[in-house]
Amino acid sequence: MPPSGSYGEGTQETRIQGDFLSSAHEFSIPCQLSCPPPLASPLESSRLRVLGHLTPPQFWTGSARTTMAKPIFIQEADPRSLALRLLRDLADHLEPEQWICIPTGKSPEAFYEALVQDSSSAKLWRQLHFLQLDEYLAPPAGSMSFKATLRDQVFDPLGIESNRVHSIDAAGQASTEIHRLSQLIDQYGPPRTAILGLGSNGHIAFNEPCDHPPSGYHTVDLSAETLKDNFVDPVPDSLQAITIGLDLLRAIERIYLLVPQQKKSTILDRCLRAPYDPRIPGSCLHDHPQLHIYRC
Repeated sequence: MPPSGSYGEGTQETRIQGDFLSSAHEFSIPCQLSCPPPLASPLESSRLRVLGHLTPPQFWTGSARTTMAKPIFIQEADPRSLALRLLRDLADHLEPEQWICIPTGKSPEAFYEALVQDSSSAKLWRQLHFLQLDEYLAPPAGSMSFKATLRDQVFDPLGIESNRVHSIDAAGQASTEIHRLSQLIDQYGPPRTAILGLGSNGHIAFNEPCDHPPSGYHTVDLSAETLKDNFVDPVPDSLQAITIGLDLLRAIERIYLLVPQQKKSTILDRCLRAPYDPRIPGSCLHDHPQLHIYRC
């Protein structure tokens, strides 16, 4: 394991070719930078500041993608071991009063279980600020909102104060919620850190495949594939959500992409290859200079 602050030192380099990384633990993979210009966003014309980290890294500027990005791969045999490794790495990276986005769904379940059992990490997380990535709008009766899921799995077990949690109201008016979240970004800039999962169709947060991704927080019609993945019978015929935009995700300093499901290996590998394709939303991260991938 590399020491804190030295990810990738002495690690093997390889190229992405289909399904790979079946047995290794850490890899530094240079990506070919044929990605189109960064997604349009008001952030590009404003002075950015990371929440809890005042000096913006260079990759937020127009010259951002002129250097080689080397994603760091961590592979473990099972989701529990992967969760423990992510927990240790975050303990080395996170600092009190920083802001973080964290996911819901099946991918982080083992991680959250490990988190609430680790007293040292719990103490650190009680000193962080949280910005919600995405949320259903008017979810079907009997289904739990992401806000409630995070409260039950993370915020209540850790004893995190409510004023440190900036959630999305699933029952609220979409335009009001988007305005409030946009004001937070305008005031403070994007969080320093995000943990993300990956959808089976390549979505990150709820950015679904499309031709022209909207910028900032926005509403989205969830795809049939996403609805089938996220709901048991009855699966809704249609559902909208609010999601953070790809442009904001690209502006976050460090991304931890947590994909413990081996069945997602093919879509994960495609996301990490150039070029960026908006029909595979996760591919926007392929050249992110602080991308850390955790997979089984």
